[in-house]
Amino acid sequence: MGRPTIYLSIKAYQKMRAWTEMAKGEVSWLGTVEGMEGDGFLIEDIYLLKQICTDAGTSLDDSAIGEFLTGITKKGDDPSRVKAWLHSHGHLKTFWSQTDEKTIDRMSSAGYLISVVTNKDGEMLGRIDIFSPFHVHVSDVPVNVFHEPDDALMSALSQEFREKVTEQAPMPKSFSSSRFPGNTDTDRLVEQLEEDVSLGKISLEEYERRIAELDLEPFWPQREEW
Repeated sequence: MGRPTIYLSIKAYQKMRAWTEMAKGEVSWLGTVEGMEGDGFLIEDIYLLKQICTDAGTSLDDSAIGEFLTGITKKGDDPSRVKAWLHSHGHLKTFWSQTDEKTIDRMSSAGYLISVVTNKDGEMLGRIDIFSPFHVHVSDVPVNVFHEPDDALMSALSQEFREKVTEQAPMPKSFSSSRFPGNTDTDRLVEQLEEDVSLGKISLEEYERRIAELDLEPFWPQREEW
């Protein structure tokens, strides 16, 4: 068995690049996966769901996830093919944060999960998690794409982005006690830690230790079934 590879269809890649550029900070997607001959996995398409985004995280709308999976079924597709989670770190480097690790753990009902993190510089980092019979993952999985500009697709993606994504403006410091996502002192500390580790100011071990001490709630809403 050779080293696995993650592939994105041209359509999936174009969507990912377009929405990454449109977002001010983080943004995330779900994707359908098809196994390929050999050791490859193809992300055939990705889907933008309603979500709240900040510079440091993205929270998908729980009801939107249910509607999306129901819609997949009504179209005659198999919702169990939704085995990809992709997200952008905005201007930060590509790495797996503590929040990312918790999100992946909470998708264990998928059997296996293909994950990709990207950023505005076009960097991509892939991993494959297999949850049964026990949890193992393969990191630094190559991500191969083929890109061909499509003006009509870009226009449609821009419209869908405006309809579904609500981006919150930074709150004044006087509102530091606000409980809104992305505006608490803890959220700002997480943002600073992620910037520090991406710039090499602190080690990944130091970052993970300090994040663990905060005992953060995951951005991904918990669901009993996928």
